[in-house]
Amino acid sequence: RIKANGKVGIGTNNPVTNLDVRGSSDASITIGLTNGTKYGNFSCDNSATYLYAYNGNDIIFSTNSGNSFNRKVTIKNDGKTAF
Repeated sequence: RIKANGKVGIGTNNPVTNLDVRGSSDASITIGLTNGTKYGNFSCDNSATYLYAYNGNDIIFSTNSGNSFNRKVTIKNDGKTAF
């Protein structure tokens, strides 16, 4: 549901943020390419919040400056961390 203020609610009629996704026991947002080769997932349940990278992808945290992204932390698919 898209409210008059531009906020989008999935599983809720009263979104409190720009994108508000709710579920009865869990909630999930999946993003990816249309061919399904690379995608990630951000989800939560009653016990934790999860960030997933599928198909052997790394998780990269970066900042943006102008037209470039600057990697700050990378969690490799083997669990190693690079700063």
